Amino acid sequence: MDDLARLLAAALDALGARSAALVGCSMGGYALMAFQRLFPERMERAGLLCTQPGADSAEAKQKREEQARAALEDGPEAVTRPLSARAVAPGSPLVDRVRELAHAATAQGIADALRGMALRPDSTPDLPRWRSRALVLCGEQDQIIPRAACDALARGIPGARQAIVAGAGHLAFLEKPAEVLAELRWLLS
Repeated sequence: MDDLARLLAAALDALGARSAALVGCSMGGYALMAFQRLFPERMERAGLLCTQPGADSAEAKQKREEQARAALEDGPEAVTRPLSARAVAPGSPLVDRVRELAHAATAQGIADALRGMALRPDSTPDLPRWRSRALVLCGEQDQIIPRAACDALARGIPGARQAIVAGAGHLAFLEKPAEVLAELRWLLS
């Protein structure tokens, strides 16, 4: 996640931007937490969608490694197929759309992402130092990030606004784009 944060800083440099409002969903939220840790003066505002501050447990790290190996040995769909149904609210008609979007993923890319997430530190101790305006958005029916973890993220950042998107799962922006956009407008106003 620190590497992703450094890439983001390099992108801002290339654009000539000293700071920016940044939005990340899930793993993107992990990258934003790393960015805040490494470059706090460069984050003006943060949209943290369907993410959590804690590090993986030993069991979660082991599962990610198993998934990484499955992707490399059996192909990307060994991971993306079962994950697609959990990425949206139960019964969502968007499961096939999520599978289509995941089709472009490579086995190596999936393995690298899983291993990177497993290595991320616990960002909870860093949250009280945040000074940027923050939105913590959670899908009401998120099957991947526990609601308690999302609540802890919102409580940990001073002055953070929390929004719960009714009827949405982990990919709330895909399932309820108008509701997510309304919250992002608040963040950027």
